[in-house]
Order: sequence, then C-alpha cells, then structure tokens
Amino acid sequence: HAIAWISRGFEDSSALLKHELAYCLGQMQDSRAIPVLVGVLCDRNQEPMVRHEAGEALGAIGNPEVLDLLKQYSTDPVVEVAETCQLAVGRLEWLQQHPGEAASSGPYLSVDPAPPAAERDVGRLRETLLDEARPLFER
Repeated sequence: HAIAWISRGFEDSSALLKHELAYCLGQMQDSRAIPVLVGVLCDRNQEPMVRHEAGEALGAIGNPEVLDLLKQYSTDPVVEVAETCQLAVGRLEWLQQHPGEAASSGPYLSVDPAPPAAERDVGRLRETLLDEARPLFER
C-alpha cells in the first residue's frame, strides 16, 4: 500500500524529501502510518526537521495511542521537536475533549496542528499570539 512505499523514502539522504514524506503520512490520517512515524520521531539520527514533522504527523493522524509518546518527546532537547510534540499533544487532547468536531474547519483541506481561533478581533488575536505564557497550542 501507499504507506509502505512512502515509508521507504525515509532511507533517503534528503531531509527535505523526508520532511515532505512525513507530512504526507500525517495528512493521510491513516493509523497504519503510526509505527513508521514513531520510528522517525525516535531516531535521533534523523534531521530535526524530519523528526519534527513526524511528531506533527502523529498529531495529525489523531490517534490517542501515541499521546504518551508525544508527551515524552515534548521535552526533547531539540526545541523544534519538543514544541511540535507539545502542539501534537494539544491537538490530541483537544480531539478527546471535542469528539466528532473537525479540528480544522477552515477553507483548506489540510489537517492543521491546532483548530482555528474563534476570535476575530485582530487586537485580541495579536495579544494571544504574543503572550508567551500561553501554551503554543493556543497561540
């Protein structure tokens, strides 16, 4: 199947290609991709941008079975990996609190790391965005 073929690409030397492969696996939202994405996230020989995208893809799939693993990697020494896993944890927790609701109701057909903000006031949005005390998921 497609997941098996896409997964073979993680042996390539191109970080850009592997980043896009992880993105595609996440957008497919197929739990059969979880083992390969977990392997990529856990592989410290993979480039940080590839590991980060594997974490985001695990969040995009939306399966709570990876919640504990994502929490573990939320403190990864590589900040890009840690912050992305924090976002993925936030998404999975949001999905659990809002069953049946789509996390993305925007005009695009992508699965995003966080649902769109309900707020429409630009000043308030700016305030939220710049408030580093707030969780990244809210910003």
